Amino acid sequence: MSLLPSLLISLTVAATPQAGSEIVVILDNSGSMVSESRFNDQPVPANDPERLAVLGALVVDALDEGSDDQVTVIGFGDHARDRPPSTLTQPDIRAWPYQQTYFRAPLEQALALFEASGRETKVLIFFTDGVPSDMETPAELLAVFDPAEHPEIDVLAVGLFNDDRVREAGTLYLQALVHDPAPGAGDFQEVGSPAEIVSAFTGGYARAIGSRADTYTLGPGKSQTIRVGKYVSEVMVIAVSGKPGDPFIARLEGPDGSVEVAGEGDNGCPPSVAPPDVCGGKRRHYRVFRSANDTSRRSTWTLALPSAPGDVEVGVILRYDLTAELTVDAGVESGTVVPLEARLLFRGQTFDDTEFFDADGFAAAVEVEGERIPLEHAGGGVFRGEWTPAVRAADETVSAEVVFANNWMRKVQGSRVVVRPPPYELRAAQDRLLLDPVPSRWPRDELCTALDLSPSRDIEDVELSCEVSDLPLGVRFRCERTDPTTVTVCASTARWCCRRDGEIQVSVQGPGAPTPRTAVTVPASYVVPGAGFLLCHWLIWLLIAATLFAIWFVYGWIKPSNFEGTVAVAIAGSERGLRRAAEQLLRELPGGKRGFYRNARLCLNGAGDVLRKPGKAILVIEAGPGGRTRFAKGSGLEVRDRRTRKWKALESDDFAEGYSPGVNYRLGDLYVKFSG
Repeated sequence: MSLLPSLLISLTVAATPQAGSEIVVILDNSGSMVSESRFNDQPVPANDPERLAVLGALVVDALDEGSDDQVTVIGFGDHARDRPPSTLTQPDIRAWPYQQTYFRAPLEQALALFEASGRETKVLIFFTDGVPSDMETPAELLAVFDPAEHPEIDVLAVGLFNDDRVREAGTLYLQALVHDPAPGAGDFQEVGSPAEIVSAFTGGYARAIGSRADTYTLGPGKSQTIRVGKYVSEVMVIAVSGKPGDPFIARLEGPDGSVEVAGEGDNGCPPSVAPPDVCGGKRRHYRVFRSANDTSRRSTWTLALPSAPGDVEVGVILRYDLTAELTVDAGVESGTVVPLEARLLFRGQTFDDTEFFDADGFAAAVEVEGERIPLEHAGGGVFRGEWTPAVRAADETVSAEVVFANNWMRKVQGSRVVVRPPPYELRAAQDRLLLDPVPSRWPRDELCTALDLSPSRDIEDVELSCEVSDLPLGVRFRCERTDPTTVTVCASTARWCCRRDGEIQVSVQGPGAPTPRTAVTVPASYVVPGAGFLLCHWLIWLLIAATLFAIWFVYGWIKPSNFEGTVAVAIAGSERGLRRAAEQLLRELPGGKRGFYRNARLCLNGAGDVLRKPGKAILVIEAGPGGRTRFAKGSGLEVRDRRTRKWKALESDDFAEGYSPGVNYRLGDLYVKFSG
């Protein structure tokens, strides 16, 4: 669904441009042009059942006859990696079969053809009806052909859409392909009739070669007068059937008589190419005229339509062989007014046509350093203006381009200009600077002194740079311009343990290489007192304190002991109830896990409630290292003697030994038994 010429051939670009234009047409020969297709699984009607794209390609090719222009037409291959068909003959264009929609290979071959060409102008015309099958986003298209990277190629994208869904998707790709996608710019156009096709490629081709174009409709038996001014080197006329039907007869008469037809034919196709209703029906016909013109005088041409089955769409291109010329000094001084002079040249001579300059929105300007400077016509075809280069620090080469443009033309010529800094002289009022003692304590202080440059000449608008050399370790210096004739030098230090003093060199220079006139160097003395032992090593003390705190903090979590994971306790209000009481793992009870500098513990009050803190508890058992435990609290605790089955008071040594598994303990009305 696109039209772009690309021949993979290896040529050497000529050192000097060839006359004429290199024109590549990428012709969408996908099946959706003439047959119903599907888009997002929905049926879509044929976008170009009358083969308008083929008609456009044939007309562009016919314009090539007998001229210095070279036209190559490229189609789409049947597979993504196929070499797409390309041709220089009209029979081949009409006979191409309809295949797939692969953009990549045609675009790559078109670029190869443009790179090999040495012609003055390069034009890409892209006819398509939809979205490529080998690209998912317009970004992929830009990876193959980015118009911003090829300003030398004029691009005309023509979309043929018969469905809003296809139009919405396809427009994104075509707009990415052109230099200016804005409506009215002419780089991207949607067409649906011969009138629009004629207007699209007539305007696009004329714009690319810097020529004037006009379009209109001519009825049977009618004629049209074409007024041609001076300096028009060639007249091109395109006539296309308004509707499919029988051939028409068109004649062009110039000041020297009848003009021979450069090319004619129709957009028909062999039966094998497309369905019968496409190839077998009536066809659209075209006639193309191309003739040289006497540039020294005005002339009148007449296009007549003596015989035609209906209206004919007509396009007229008047070719002007104009070039731009800019005159500006090769070397200029910044900050001063630079005269600019430009002109249009016709075959090497100054072009001077006031009527031309006053029509079609004509304007002349110079574009330099991001500024657009309008030029005024000073008479005799000479345009003048003024440019004041910005002040700079060193010689700089800039590009200046003169642009002559109107509604249908844009002629550009560039020049390289070296911009020099203005003359000046640097002098210092002091032969030495003295920095007061630079403090070396926290927070950091900064002391400054001023270098007086008032004896200097013409430095107010000169950019100055400052450097400090012979810097001692640990002392930081900076300098900056604080007013047109003063540079402030500042020094600071983070910390020094011992007193230090010394001398630095402060150098100030303007743009360009340093010379005795453009640079000045002044020594500066400094003293840095010692910061003191504690302040000097504050970071070490801070690290030591942080390390000790970290050790204390981590130890507080890992030093305490935990109960063994299997230790459980049964709690009841009687010994009989103890046998029925469910055991609970100590680690799952409040306080049963170790804390920050706290061993795991079990705290019980007289009612058998588990407390988190031991203050109100009557019985506390605490975990120890290696799975050991001890009774930390439990005055009056008794244990059931297994041999005598009698209760007896727990000995003090037994408190330190902790609980015994499977043994019943009693404290008042509280009964407990440990297991695990």
